[in-house]
Amino acid sequence: MGSQASKVSKSTPQTTHYSSTDEKTQAKADAASTAALLSRLHLPQQHQFNRDPLGSSSFDSQPPSSEISLDLFAKWQNSFERNDRAQFASTVLSKQHLSLALLSRQALAADKQIFSHTLTVQPTPVTNQKSSGRCWLFATCNVLRMGIVKKFNLGDFELSQSYLFFYDTLEKANYYLESMIDLADEPIDARIVSHLSSSPEGDGGQWDMVVGLIEKYGVVPKAVYDESYHSSNSGGLKTFLTSKLRDFALELRQVHDDALNQSINILGKDRDSAKADAVTHARAAKEKMMAKVYQCLAIAFGTPPSANSTFTWEYLDADKKAHSLVSTPLEFYHNHCSGFKASEYISLINDPRHDFNQSYTVNRLGNVWGGRPVRYVNTTSETLKDLVIKMIKADKPVWFGCDVGKMSSSAYGIMDTKLFVRVLMLIPASLDYESAFGVTPQLSKSERLQTGDSAMTHAMVITAVHLDSQGNPVRFKVENSWSDTAGDHGYFMMTNDWFNEFVYQIVIPKSVAPGELKKAYEESKPLVLPAWDSRQDYIPFIAGEDLGDLQRLLQLKRHTCNTRQMTSKIHAGHKLGRTTPILIFEPNSKQLRK
Repeated sequence: MGSQASKVSKSTPQTTHYSSTDEKTQAKADAASTAALLSRLHLPQQHQFNRDPLGSSSFDSQPPSSEISLDLFAKWQNSFERNDRAQFASTVLSKQHLSLALLSRQALAADKQIFSHTLTVQPTPVTNQKSSGRCWLFATCNVLRMGIVKKFNLGDFELSQSYLFFYDTLEKANYYLESMIDLADEPIDARIVSHLSSSPEGDGGQWDMVVGLIEKYGVVPKAVYDESYHSSNSGGLKTFLTSKLRDFALELRQVHDDALNQSINILGKDRDSAKADAVTHARAAKEKMMAKVYQCLAIAFGTPPSANSTFTWEYLDADKKAHSLVSTPLEFYHNHCSGFKASEYISLINDPRHDFNQSYTVNRLGNVWGGRPVRYVNTTSETLKDLVIKMIKADKPVWFGCDVGKMSSSAYGIMDTKLFVRVLMLIPASLDYESAFGVTPQLSKSERLQTGDSAMTHAMVITAVHLDSQGNPVRFKVENSWSDTAGDHGYFMMTNDWFNEFVYQIVIPKSVAPGELKKAYEESKPLVLPAWDSRQDYIPFIAGEDLGDLQRLLQLKRHTCNTRQMTSKIHAGHKLGRTTPILIFEPNSKQLRK
């Protein structure tokens, strides 16, 4: 889930904010008022805006030009000024964000937090990743804590997301520097080198990456290793580390080249022997660099327990009885997570660009060097939903990845393809651009991936499902990590249609997978997708862009997140021509969502 993000415009759109206890009621009323005005624009199909801005599909006497001429611009302008409906749309829509102006009252009424099948335990509190891109770690900890809460009869309880984040940051630094040694013979401007250097220290990650962390370092309660400023607000530290790692990378290339030349030209060694010497010298230099990286992290985050060091966890159970437990992080994971074994879980994806029942991996996507490689098995969306239902009925939560910025509202906790829309021509839903602008996107799920219009940006946990009388899924309950101020006390509702369009990945035990998918995972040779693949490409938030800058500019307190390896910052739409909308201003939530 980057290159440098573009500057945010100083001319920030004016946005209405609500602070009373009737925030959502007032927001609904405003949305309904706007919808009523917009309904006056909606005429029968033959009277809607012509898709040709000039109202004609025929060419003038002059052939079409490659440039925007002043005469052509004048025609567009005159046509617009004569169009009363377009003028009215401008009057309505130019004063607020589209996600408010086009909010569907019908969808708000239809989308309910009612579910027929729910997990027996809903741990508290709702977690808060704050201004960081650690959603994949939060989702993992939210899955693991359910068994711990049951075992110890706990009330409020969290695992330490910061503990895993410390070691993820350390491992990513090593992964990047080791990759630079491995690619030392490549030109510095080779695409793969440039891609890895674009974000060597992003916040995000993937399921197999967290498996590597947990199996190596274990887990600890949050009370043992709590949040620091820099774990909750990662931008500043990651900016610094990103620059320093690039500095180290250039130094490693020089050490490698000097050792290689010396072995060949002075010592007379053959190429293979000289290459081995060069790698040895570079790794010796890398160890010294990594010691400096560790020091930076220990200063910024605080020193975490090591994997085999003991800690004492003191806690109160749900009956307010005091207890104490001595353990190591690895022992806590193996002995107190109710038998949860991360290594037995696999990732299933729905990527209609590629063949189903086939496994895939991504070139140089990882954090723990030599650890478990990132691997997926591709299947249908219907299969993913069937397996989610099976998991919920078995009282097991489901870690999943999606494009959270599409057709969603963090204020209302709704992910619904009809949230802002009137479905036209049976195409995937979008904001009701047709009524507003006379045009609407017509991209399929596959086409959104091909063009970079959609990608996996966020990981959360499915904790409930509502089935109709025929057993078909209607909606899913989602545990988010944006605090209890987002959605319905921190929980979101996801419709069946939204799942089809914007859910890309679920994680399940391999034993639960259908036979053909299990066989594909175990026996098929994974096809290697490029590191910059549009679905697996790191989220387009570049390490080094400080979200706080935008917060200060907008005078808001906001945060975002993702599942792929990038920090949760400001997306300017540069990778693979991405042009997805970024800022979603919502009436009830002082949070910035992708």
